[in-house]
Amino acid sequence: MSQWREASPLARLLLVVVLMTGATTFMFVPLLALRLDSAGLTTATVGLVAGLLAFSSQAFSLV
Repeated sequence: MSQWREASPLARLLLVVVLMTGATTFMFVPLLALRLDSAGLTTATVGLVAGLLAFSSQAFSLV
């Protein structure tokens, strides 16, 4: 915990953003896939949407 206190505000912000990006990716994507599947979309479409969401969240976490 002392490392958190010693980190700069920018470093803290970056760590929180990475945490939120990871949490939303791994918690939201399976729920979204189930919802899209129950809405009648094909498995390929559900996979494409889930893949694009996961890719974009990883790409934006680098920025």
